[in-house]
Formats: sequence, structure tokens, C-alpha cells
Amino acid sequence: MMIKVVIIGAGATGMGVASKLLRSGKNSNKEFDIHVYQDQNYISLGSCSIPYFIANEFKDAKLLNARVKNDYLYKTNGKNKIKIHLTQRVVKVDSLKQEVHVSNVKNLNNKVKPKVVHYQALVIATGALPKIPPPFSHGALPHNVYNVFTKQDAINLKAALKTAKKVTIVGGGFIGLEMAETCLKQNKDVTIIEMKDCLMADVVDKEFSQLILDELTGKSKIVNPKKTINHARVILNSQIEELMMTHNNIKDLRLRNLEDEQKGTTVPCDIVILAVGFAPNTQFLHDSNILLNKNKSIVINEYCQVPSQQNITKKISNIYSGGDCAQVFSQFDKTPQYIPLATNANKMARIIAENIQNPIHKYSGTLGSSIVRIGNLEIAKTGSFGTINKNDIGSVYIEDYDLPKYLPQSRNLYLKLFYHKTTFQLLTAHMAGYNHATLRINALATAIWNKMDVRDLQNLDLVYSPPFSRTTDIIHLASRKVKS
Repeated sequence: MMIKVVIIGAGATGMGVASKLLRSGKNSNKEFDIHVYQDQNYISLGSCSIPYFIANEFKDAKLLNARVKNDYLYKTNGKNKIKIHLTQRVVKVDSLKQEVHVSNVKNLNNKVKPKVVHYQALVIATGALPKIPPPFSHGALPHNVYNVFTKQDAINLKAALKTAKKVTIVGGGFIGLEMAETCLKQNKDVTIIEMKDCLMADVVDKEFSQLILDELTGKSKIVNPKKTINHARVILNSQIEELMMTHNNIKDLRLRNLEDEQKGTTVPCDIVILAVGFAPNTQFLHDSNILLNKNKSIVINEYCQVPSQQNITKKISNIYSGGDCAQVFSQFDKTPQYIPLATNANKMARIIAENIQNPIHKYSGTLGSSIVRIGNLEIAKTGSFGTINKNDIGSVYIEDYDLPKYLPQSRNLYLKLFYHKTTFQLLTAHMAGYNHATLRINALATAIWNKMDVRDLQNLDLVYSPPFSRTTDIIHLASRKVKS
């Protein structure tokens, strides 16, 4: 039985589904005619690698792509076959007629009638788009304003940084901080502008935000043998009120302080990097009969299937979605969340491909596990509170060392555990440290996944050897501080 599968988007989810379906054969009684539609001229961009390409940690732009179209030319598996359509944008989905409308990106403004493509199974994997905050959203972006999103963004920004001296980064989240590190390593004069009162405010508690601020501004008391990065200027509680322009280039940004509603400082800049987050790329679905959340992410069930807009409990069993355009579920309580992470996208791709063949596989959910490096400092987080009342959540915070203090490479390590005050179930963990010591977060993610009692962490049989850890690890110490 030949099934025509249309996949919209050639990122982690889209190409993950396509690759797994193509490989299916002996273990499946179905055969697949796979068509991938992508509005860029490439596939499988590893966008997480962009800051490190710009920082020259690798120099070949081709390595930004995990795969290229030629990897799939003439590839078949039995009767399974795949065709990748580049620079082709799906502008409409008609779920009732089981068809998508496709336009060449060159014809989007020429009123050329889109091509109609029918499908038997549809995968929506269009990812996310970078948010454009005001006043940048009021028109076309000035010449010296950059996103960190596409392959061309990476190439253009890397070229511009060769001559720029003053770099202003709008946003103090993951991408903003990674780009700050990148630019500081290149000896740029970096200013970070953040609307909230701390960095990474939506990810970690203020103890960890302060560690990030100290690392960036040179106030950290940690002596690190590694080469220290230059210091950045961080402006909190502020938003951009006016762009001071010359020949369509921003020369200065005039800020407004959100605490006193007065105009703040003026920041000179050669380059502005926008890093205020992402939004689901779903604007083409507004009349498609596909249900969207308030944030415009696609509503899916536990099989990564898209329900009908008329009846959320009824499955449109031949439409699937995953990755940064779709909601995910908390592993803790199955509440819907929007967490655009590559780890989620890859897991959902596998589940979608399996369910197109036999819809019995469930998406287990996510803990939102994440990690970032700022200079020498590492920040990691896993878990969530779900819908638990904040009054029912207890926490312990501890500062210790990653290695025995007699070793010169020993560095500070910080851990905060959150747990339910009644059941003592471990809910969330935040960690900061150096020398990859924060990879301990993976043990805590496993503990949270398996709904461990926070008090039982002190009994974990963790590895010990002086170059790697202490006899009593920070995880043990934090667990002992929990009062029954």
C-alpha cells in the first residue's frame, strides 16, 4: 500500500520523519512516497550551532547543515522514495480536502497561482520564527540589524562582525547570552539590553541570574585558569524606545527605563542582534481547520496527531505535527507547554514516523532540560512545577565544589532543588558551575523523570575519583538539607 506523505519543513522534525520513513521497509506493511517542502534552499540546518560558527569554533559553513539534498538523491528503500522540494513555501493547508497549496518563494509577491498538492498523510514541521520586538517590528529591518536564525543570518553576521566594534544584543535569554559570549571572544564592545530585572528570567532563579550577570560584567569572584572573556555592559529593566538612524543604519538606540518610565541611556552601536525568543511558524494555518493555542503553536495529542478544530477530542489521524511549531507536554502532569528545543523536535520526529506506520506510540513529554555556557560559567536546568500551587513547593539551595578543594582545578558548584512539600517528589533542578560539572543535571533529570523522592538522592551511588568529583557530591548534600 503506497501512502503519499507531505512534510512541510526540512528541519530536525521534518527530515527526521522523512529519514525514518525512508528507512522503513521490512518491518512495515506500508510503502511511502515522501515529499518534503522547504522554503529555504537547504535542509537540516543546525541553528544551535550558529553562535559557534560565528565564533570560529568551526569555520566551514557547510557544517551548519547535518544533511544536504544530495544525500537523498536517488535514495530508495524497497518502493519507498523521497523528493525534496527547495525554495517552495506551503501557503495554505486544506485539511478537509487533504491538500496543500505550494508557491515558489520567488513568486510570493507576483500573484502566481499556487500549486495544489494532495496528500494521504501530512506532517507540519515548520519550526519557529524569531520574534521581532518594537520598534524594529514597525517596518523593514535596518541594514545593521541581524537575527540569529537562518544560514544566511549566520554568514552575514559573521562577515559584519569582522569590522564592527560596538555590538548591542537585544534579549538576555539563551541566544542572547550565547551571542554575547561569541562577540566578547572576538573582543567586541558588547551591550545587552533586557526588559526584565534579570537575565534568563524565564529559565532559572535569581541566584543563578546573578551568577550570569557577575560572569558577564567581570564581578565574578571565581578564579578560573581558562582564558577569561572581556566584560559586557548589561542594562536591565529597559526597552528600546527610538532608533537613531543614518542611511538606514542604526547609530544609537535610545532606551526607556521600565521602572521609572523615564527615558534611559543612549547606546551607540555598529551592529544590533535581535535575540528575544521565537514564535511558532504557523501563520499560514489561520483558515486550515487546524487548532492553535493562544501562542499560535499547533495543538497535538499524545500521538503527535492534530485534532479537529470542531472537536478537540477527535483525531485527524492523518495529520501530525512536532518541533518548534507545535506544543509539547510536561512529563510531570501532561500540561501543554511551548518549549522550542532541538531535543524535543528529534524525539517527536521518531514518534511521528512510527505513528504514520502504526499509530500506537505516545509522546512521553518533556522536562525542558537545557544548558548554556556564558564565558566559563555553565548554567543548566531541568524539570517544571506544572500546575502545582507555589505554596506547596519547597526548595534547597547549596554552594559547594565540583572537585576536592586540594586540587587546583576545583571550582565552585551551585545547585537548587525544588520539591513538593507533601510528597517530597523532586520537581525541578537548577545548577551552575565550571569545567562541565553541570552535566550532573542529567542525573537529576533522570531522577525527576522517574518521580524520585528528593530525600532519596542522598543515597545515590554516584561515581567518585578526585579528578571528577567529591566523595560526597553536591547532589547528596542538597538532598540532606531537605527537612522531612
